[in-house]
Amino acid sequence: MDVHTLSESDGGAALMLYSISKPVAEFYQHAYECNEKARKAYDSQEREFYLDMERRWLSLAHHRDLTERLTRIAQDIAGRYKR
Repeated sequence: MDVHTLSESDGGAALMLYSISKPVAEFYQHAYECNEKARKAYDSQEREFYLDMERRWLSLAHHRDLTERLTRIAQDIAGRYKR
């Protein structure tokens, strides 16, 4: 995982950027593919099916990403107390 910090010049506020894991990226890819299928759907029932699947993939991606970030934070905190 890569983490990059960007600081604003006016007040010291910082923005932290990080790369997502391969599984999270794959979940987002599945969501994108479902969205594309929904756009090409022949009827509203098919469209709703793919939009529902897109929402499920996005939810899975968000939850996995959050879990990974919280795990990294917990490991960082645990590492500080081991020293």
